[in-house]
Amino acid sequence: MIKKEQKSIDFRKKFLNFTVEVIFLFSVLFSLFLFFVDCLFANVTMEQIIFHFRYAHEIAELQGIYVQIFGTFGVAFVIGALVLRYFLKKLGRKFFIGFSLCYMLTVITYAFVRFDVWGYVQKQLSYSDFYEKNYVHPDLNAFALTPDSKNVVILFLESMDAAFADDKIFAENLLPHWSSSPRKLGEYYQIYGSGWTIAGMTTALCSVPLTVSLMRNFYDSQYDFLPHAVCLPDIFSHLGYENYYISGSTSHFGGIDALLKNHGFPQKNVFDFSYFHKKNQYQIWGNEWGYPDEQIYAFLKEKILSLQQQNQKFFIVANSIDTHYPYAFLSKNCAQKYGDWRDVVLCADQQAAEFVQWFEQSGASQNTVLLVIADHASIDEDIVKKFSAQVKERHMVNLLIASEKNVPSRRFSGLDIMPTILDAGHIQYAAPKMGLGVSVFDKTQPNLLERLGLENLDAQLQKKNKIYDSFL
Repeated sequence: MIKKEQKSIDFRKKFLNFTVEVIFLFSVLFSLFLFFVDCLFANVTMEQIIFHFRYAHEIAELQGIYVQIFGTFGVAFVIGALVLRYFLKKLGRKFFIGFSLCYMLTVITYAFVRFDVWGYVQKQLSYSDFYEKNYVHPDLNAFALTPDSKNVVILFLESMDAAFADDKIFAENLLPHWSSSPRKLGEYYQIYGSGWTIAGMTTALCSVPLTVSLMRNFYDSQYDFLPHAVCLPDIFSHLGYENYYISGSTSHFGGIDALLKNHGFPQKNVFDFSYFHKKNQYQIWGNEWGYPDEQIYAFLKEKILSLQQQNQKFFIVANSIDTHYPYAFLSKNCAQKYGDWRDVVLCADQQAAEFVQWFEQSGASQNTVLLVIADHASIDEDIVKKFSAQVKERHMVNLLIASEKNVPSRRFSGLDIMPTILDAGHIQYAAPKMGLGVSVFDKTQPNLLERLGLENLDAQLQKKNKIYDSFL
């Protein structure tokens, strides 16, 4: 009997010791994750975290990046934690247990506050009628070509924040070509659910933000991406356009491949890292995110010229990556003035401006619309800290080249891109609104940003909605 009691006590001790070890290990790894997010990224939302965990296969695609990041401070962090564990155990078992529990509660509490988890959960438990009042369903049968219908190219510039042009912050205007361009549509604002690459693309192409629900599976499978929403490439595909995607990075990152597959981009027209990897005979150069922009711009020019020789309407979406944080890439053709990321921004400004100049001088602008916009604002924690001290409202780089269209100047968001492109491309459709957006060329009514203001619009977009759920 005594032996049984002793065995029971030993088992409970072993189980308790094991549980405490697990708690300590969890706390170390979770605090490492929080340290990683805090040091590298600004304004991270629960949507972004959940979405990227949903698409965890990107870790395998970009393992070099994660190895470098965690190799920099992750190993040292874990070694430090193991040393701490050794000394805590020297102080006694009860001390180690108490410390581990306090450690876990501290990191969980910090995470709840840092990512406003409670606020996110509250919004997930209530529905709004915002979409019922403001969303206009695109009816594919309501669109038609006109004799003046144009080809369309949308170029997303990675993290090109308009605040880079503020010489008071950076000692120089880092966007000299864009800040003085007469082609700007106005002030392009980042709204909730558009703050990372795939989210910014979704907002611009589908006229809805990218929001993630905890109450149900966001996708029915790994490759379902808002399958019931009608997006800009769906409209062009329905009208007989051929859709193309061009980027030096892998399309698997962040679920971009799912967006392409579900919305009218055939795999044969996807030119990403895999394509260029084979084309370059498996040689790699550029940064950790993929092949450099100079190669992508050259390929984009070739593709535009080639397609214009064919009697086929086309729609191209392209992404730049040289300015992708944290491994920015400086082209050998660009000068090193500062020896840091500012050189990369100056280079990106120059390369994009040269492409725009080529676009106009080549004659492509006669039958093709070009929209150049940032995919999202900068997420570099150090840069954002500089911004927040001096910039009240952040907006992003934008430019539109559309013949026979007078470019207006107004406040707008990614929600307004879809109807704006349809107007610029001379596509006939019935309603002046589309999705949650209003064409910037329509001066008869304000868009949601102008009507509600950025803060109120963001608050509405965070709430759940039955119409949005119907897209999933």
